[in-house]
Amino acid sequence: MWDLLAQTIPLALVGAISPLALMGALVLLAGYRPLLRCGLFTAGVITMTAIFFGVVYVAMKLDLKGASGSQGLMSSTAAQVVIAAFLIISAAFFFFRAPSPTSQQKILDRLNSPRIPTIAYFLVGVVMMWFSASFVVIIAIVHCMSVAGLPFQDNLVVLLVAVLITALPALVPFVSALVGGDRTRHLLERLGLWMTHNGRYILGALLLVLGVRNLVGAF
Repeated sequence: MWDLLAQTIPLALVGAISPLALMGALVLLAGYRPLLRCGLFTAGVITMTAIFFGVVYVAMKLDLKGASGSQGLMSSTAAQVVIAAFLIISAAFFFFRAPSPTSQQKILDRLNSPRIPTIAYFLVGVVMMWFSASFVVIIAIVHCMSVAGLPFQDNLVVLLVAVLITALPALVPFVSALVGGDRTRHLLERLGLWMTHNGRYILGALLLVLGVRNLVGAF
């Protein structure tokens, strides 16, 4: 299990690079009923991440062994090549498609609108993770699990660790608000602003490295 964690934790950290989710959590902490709204937002992020992992994991389990005992698609070299292609294409997307600062700011400005019901912030977290790069990385993580072939208990531990790491952009601000106070929030705000301008280049470079590594490892 430790070898699998060593493979999957770096992937999960790549999936955790989500400047918009980080800034969304920080904006909520600066607004009305901060802990409740940010808590619901964080719960939505974690839930959507867990759903992503669960769906891909179930697909892996259904695919692992055919009736004849042949190798499943998720464990095959072809799957590794396809995942590598997804990672490289995603890297190109982040390198060459700059997000609109105006659109991002509008999203952040609307988060603290008093017209939004408090419970809706759970759905906001769900939607933000849906549009993140995490899904591609999640497929790569589950592929590592399929190749390792560990029992369910070990896979469950790996999944839980990966879910929590991938949800860090929302989880860290919420936890810091509970225990760290304003000083920690200000530090995270500076990090969030820096990530808003530079995060896509970091994410693109890491996805490219992972994609090339997967491609080379397939042959």
